[in-house]
Amino acid sequence: MRDIEYSINKTYTVNAYDFDVVNERLVNFEIGLGSLEVTGDPTSTDVFVVDSHYSDSWGEPIITQEYSNQRLSIFFSQKDNHSFGFPQSPDYHVDLGATDIQSSFIFDVGAGSATVDVESLTIDTITAKVGLGSFEINLPRSIRGSIALDVGLGSAKISIPDTSGFKVKYSVGAGQLAIDGNDVATIGSDGVYTLNDYDGSTSTIDFTIDVGLGSVSVERMVNSENDFKGGELQ
Repeated sequence: MRDIEYSINKTYTVNAYDFDVVNERLVNFEIGLGSLEVTGDPTSTDVFVVDSHYSDSWGEPIITQEYSNQRLSIFFSQKDNHSFGFPQSPDYHVDLGATDIQSSFIFDVGAGSATVDVESLTIDTITAKVGLGSFEINLPRSIRGSIALDVGLGSAKISIPDTSGFKVKYSVGAGQLAIDGNDVATIGSDGVYTLNDYDGSTSTIDFTIDVGLGSVSVERMVNSENDFKGGELQ
């Protein structure tokens, strides 16, 4: 007989006032199953708030933190203590306040899904690895560092403001890479896609994208008042 699974809701908060000074924030997410939603909250001073919904046998969040040299690192993973049967799929909603803190993210998405909106945050670097799952992210106009994306069998969608210049260095196996709805890579190809006015843009984003059998889409959120700018392959 299968054990009864109880639905559990839990909130965990990390506040900037708990530390002397926080100038940098690193958040590392590991999601095997379930859904993750991450949003920036300009009205909040909380560095990290997660609302979790999970069963008693799967998905309890494991959250640890480290603080050193004005840098706060937060590590988010899932506890797996079920022994048989099909566990209830957990879901997590994460709010990130203190939006002026320089922030970096690492996402490891197995068979789950992650939807991320960091348009209001100050971003340094983002690294994402997607296995069988899905990953969607909305980015701000400019990023200090770069974005690295590795997609196996899953899918990823990246949305950026149309005012940003960007460059994509890519490697595609048997999968697909599309930019603004157009396929830019053939099977088994490596290359670089550059927005025509990349060098003249005051806000730029650099991507490194590796695609196995899955698919990646990069789309600009075009403002009707702006002229659409194409790109070129190198």
